[in-house]
Amino acid sequence: MTPYLFEILIAAIASALGAAGISGFNAVFESESDLGKLLRAFALRHKLINETPEPAALFKELAKTSRMMDEVVSKIREYTAQRESAVHSLESQLSQLTSQEGELREKIRNLEAVPLPAAEYFAKLVDKGERSSAKRDYALFTAGVIVSVIVTIILKHFGLA
Repeated sequence: MTPYLFEILIAAIASALGAAGISGFNAVFESESDLGKLLRAFALRHKLINETPEPAALFKELAKTSRMMDEVVSKIREYTAQRESAVHSLESQLSQLTSQEGELREKIRNLEAVPLPAAEYFAKLVDKGERSSAKRDYALFTAGVIVSVIVTIILKHFGLA
């Protein structure tokens, strides 16, 4: 039997059952017999009926969707906790920097209040140290040149250079 002939035969049986009454048609469709399964498959394939899922299947799908939503909500909660932690960290850094800024502003005010003669005296002390440091540097440089000339002369005298 060809597939088309088989489908025509099933369609004829379905029509005959449909003429007998909707309840008889549904009973054959919903039965577990081979004829019922074939008729149901044919009707679904040709969109003669819509497949309505069983309540258990609907509840199973609802439970699955609920678990997926719980996972999404959990991820959102985790992300929110991370963001909240980052905000607290930034707030603590801001308060620390604000206190440091206040301390530095106080130091600046104190330095502005130092009388000018004291600052000039401090500058003179530093300048004296720098001048004596410069004199020391020139003396060491000159001594280094003299020693290197003497060593060169001695080495040439003995024929080592």
